[in-house]
Amino acid sequence: MTEEDRFLLSELRANTQRFFQEYEKLKAEKNVLKESILVLTQEIARLEQEKADLSQKNEKVRLANRILGGKDKDGEASKKINSLVREIDKCIALLNK
Repeated sequence: MTEEDRFLLSELRANTQRFFQEYEKLKAEKNVLKESILVLTQEIARLEQEKADLSQKNEKVRLANRILGGKDKDGEASKKINSLVREIDKCIALLNK
């Protein structure tokens, strides 16, 4: 084996070692990012549920304000109440069967 071959072999070994070190580093980073994605996905789901809950509460407060304030000019509160009464009637009918 010539001196040049030894040098090339040494360079190849060094490059291979650097390659595997970089591979392990990227693999660890990938795992960290996967965990971060999981945490953020769960946070998004929680925030979407919280948004839905708050939207529902907001609608209930608006309806109550219309009923209590007498500002139901377009009859929206009355329509909502009638809809709820019909839904309750359907439930009662199902229970009576």
